[in-house]
Amino acid sequence: YLRPERQLGVKYNLTRYRFQASGQLPLDLIATGQLDRFGFLDPGDGGRTTAGRTGLYYRQEGSAGQFWKLDGFVERSLWDLYSNFTFFLNDPVRGDGIQQHDSRLREGLNAQYVRPQVTSWGTGLLSAGGGYLDSQMNVGLYNRILRDPFETAASADARVTNGSGYVQESVNFWQGRITAGGGVRYDAFRYRVRDRIDPSAGGTSLDGRWQPKASVTFNPSRRMPVGFHFNYGRGVNSLDARGVVQREPGEPAIATTDFVQSGISWRTGRFSVMGDYFHI
Repeated sequence: YLRPERQLGVKYNLTRYRFQASGQLPLDLIATGQLDRFGFLDPGDGGRTTAGRTGLYYRQEGSAGQFWKLDGFVERSLWDLYSNFTFFLNDPVRGDGIQQHDSRLREGLNAQYVRPQVTSWGTGLLSAGGGYLDSQMNVGLYNRILRDPFETAASADARVTNGSGYVQESVNFWQGRITAGGGVRYDAFRYRVRDRIDPSAGGTSLDGRWQPKASVTFNPSRRMPVGFHFNYGRGVNSLDARGVVQREPGEPAIATTDFVQSGISWRTGRFSVMGDYFHI
């Protein structure tokens, strides 16, 4: 905290988690009394997680009610999961225990500007901003005895970067009877994978998507607490880095989801009723 119109904050989180697990147990051994229902076949099953995150937040307010803010973070995590699904089916001597490993370093930065607007016909709110996210990962799959790996089944280094920018506007007019908003966002992704076992499985890929949004709320009369609303938006999600660079040419790296909602609402006192139609 610096002054009323200028704020600065720092936050740090540290987590550490360890657990033991029984894993999947064969019911025939439990039924014959050879294994307790709370027992285990592989004493190494379980997992561990260690993560730390440092964040910085800054906000500056203006005399006209506008403000801009900037926040960033650096995060480091180590994750290991120890499982055994087939016990001694494939390796009768050392067992079929596996270790899934994920080591990750992430950095992110976000900026936003917000400005209220007051005119003769109504009020509005303008928002604009952008962000950057960078993730560097080492992932692996290992055969193990207890929690000691003895053979590498898969190992790769992956880096995923995401840059984004957006702008949106919402307005309120006709004495508050109509509220309308709209905006657009663009996300660009870059994937790079280096396979430590099979170099041909690696590579680099680029992709991006536009994401529009729109909304309208209409209240015909202040005497009648009835409102009509409509919302539309698009979201994106991507494959993991290895899946993206290994996909066949022409296959999409990013999937889009379009969401439409329309409906009517009624409210009086403590009671409200709403009906909606959704299409995804």
